[in-house]
Amino acid sequence: MTAIKKRLFIFVCDIGAAQIIRTVFSKLSAKFAISLCVSQSATNYFQNYPNIPHKVTKTSDEALVQLKTIQPELVLLGTSNQNQIEPHIIKAARQLKIKTVAFVDQWQNYQVRFKQFNKFVLPDKIILPDNNAIQEFKKEVGDHGDLACGGQPYLRSLTLRPSARKVKKQQAKTLFISEPISSTLNRQQIQQIYGYDEKVTFFAILKVLRHLRAKQTLSVKLHPKENKLNRTKSAYHCRYNSFSHQQLMQYDLVIGMASTVLLEAYILGLNVYVFQPQASSQFDHCMLSRYGYLRRCTTSRDLLLSIRQRVRKNRRLDFLKIRDDRFISTIS
Repeated sequence: MTAIKKRLFIFVCDIGAAQIIRTVFSKLSAKFAISLCVSQSATNYFQNYPNIPHKVTKTSDEALVQLKTIQPELVLLGTSNQNQIEPHIIKAARQLKIKTVAFVDQWQNYQVRFKQFNKFVLPDKIILPDNNAIQEFKKEVGDHGDLACGGQPYLRSLTLRPSARKVKKQQAKTLFISEPISSTLNRQQIQQIYGYDEKVTFFAILKVLRHLRAKQTLSVKLHPKENKLNRTKSAYHCRYNSFSHQQLMQYDLVIGMASTVLLEAYILGLNVYVFQPQASSQFDHCMLSRYGYLRRCTTSRDLLLSIRQRVRKNRRLDFLKIRDDRFISTIS
């Protein structure tokens, strides 16, 4: 006799959470009867995976209608930055006496992922990528009752794929991974939290590239929530959609501030540089430099020296040892 699966309602808004759900979907389906709802940038992401059934919900009201219609036994949520839909779902699930589990896909911005109207709205259980993230979460948010270490299944999946082949190029190529800092924070917040934004970083990179002997072409990977950089000229190839790993391999240098795409490029063995110009006392939002895998460059001179003295082999990231089964087992 086949056992009846628990009904699991999954809701994700951003690409980081969507990547993890896509990675573990088949394993989750073996354990749960899944109803997947997506919103915002996760909507576009799942359009590329028609084999994964999902429903698009544009507002919190639509998401709550789905929750009440499905009546799941468990709710699994992504934790998007400064989004207000997940807290509504947590509150509604609590009223319906449904357990909620949320997972964090990055090593930063823990507070804003669980705040609504400047008050914490915490699920019953929170899954974090590794023990470093758990300790940082406790310092930033507090000692929440049920914290679990579940790894980062999507990033780990990159280590299981055949190595992408380096693309032969006639000219050196640099990729800047941008983030929507100036469009989501005011000037005072930017100075307090970061010390820099994507525009400051972009023009500082241009200055550095002019000092390199080899002529460089610069491309910009824009975040889905980001408008095009002001004053960006047609010479700089800007794109919103994600890069395939074969496309990433076209670049000699990958430079960014704290984006997860830097982690992807690092795992693929590319020359990655963490550049946070004008940051001094501010917190380092990139785990690669915060945990000592890469140097944190805070001036143009730092970046120029790092590029000239680059290390050829990237160290293996500790969290990649955590298998997907551990992530699945924490969802209960």
